[in-house]
Amino acid sequence: SKQIEKVLATKSRTVSAVYDYSVDCGCTASFVTYHDGIIWVGVFNENEEGEFNGFVFDSEANELNKLVSVKIPAKANGACFAEFDGETCLAVNSSYGRKNISEIWLYSVVDYGTEAMAITQNDKYIAPPTVQNSCVYDGRVYYIYESAATCYSEVESAFDEKSTTCAIDRICIGDAEKLFNWR
Repeated sequence: SKQIEKVLATKSRTVSAVYDYSVDCGCTASFVTYHDGIIWVGVFNENEEGEFNGFVFDSEANELNKLVSVKIPAKANGACFAEFDGETCLAVNSSYGRKNISEIWLYSVVDYGTEAMAITQNDKYIAPPTVQNSCVYDGRVYYIYESAATCYSEVESAFDEKSTTCAIDRICIGDAEKLFNWR
C-alpha cells in the first residue's frame, strides 16, 4: 500500500521493488496477493480451472505453509479481496490474448482463511483485453493491464499479431463497493 501511495502522490509512472529472498510455494505462481494475514498465490491454467492457494508465512523456518486451496476460473491472472460490513469478497481477473475481452469474476467468501473456506460466484463483468492483477486499497480497486507492455503497445499496425485492440498504459481505478454491488 505504501507503493500505491507513492505512485499516487508523485504521479510517477514506475515503482521499483527490492527483494530480500524468495521462498518455494510448491506451485507455478502466476500472480500473488495478500489479505488478512494470508498470502494468496494464483496458478494460471489456460483450459481448465486454476488454483488459488492460501499460505501463512513461517518466518522462523522461512517457508510458506499451505492453509487452503480453492478453484478459480481458467485463464486467471490476478485477484483481490475486499471487506464490506464483515463480509469478505473476492474478485478474480481472467484474460487471455491481446484481442479478447477480459472477465472479472466476483465471489462471496465463507469461512475465510480456514480449511473449510468456500467461494460462491455472484456476478461477472467484462473488461478490456489483458487485465492482469488488481488490489483494493482505501475503498478503491486498482487494475493494471498487460497491454501496456512495450512489446504489445509499440507495434506498427493494429493488424500486427502482437498488437492489442485496447492498449491501456495506466493504472485504472474504480470504486470497490460498486464492483461488489450484489451485496
